[in-house]
Amino acid sequence: VGHVLTNAGRATFTVAATALGINVLIGEQYLSLLLAGNTFKPVYERLGLHPRNISRTVEDAGTVINPLVPWSVCGVFISNVLG
Repeated sequence: VGHVLTNAGRATFTVAATALGINVLIGEQYLSLLLAGNTFKPVYERLGLHPRNISRTVEDAGTVINPLVPWSVCGVFISNVLG
């Protein structure tokens, strides 16, 4: 995977896709944050990107998407409250 993630754009897209995929497949917001962030942290360090970049990407793709997934914790809560 290291030879494919050669620039900031590819790394950011991959982190976002991973966080989104975990949200959709598992429905767990915090697991998407932890797995994507910890897995790609060395890639961001190798590319010389500031840690706030991966934090922002994981937040945008992991936390914000979770309420849109009906089988996630947020989705179940929202659907029960709204009926």
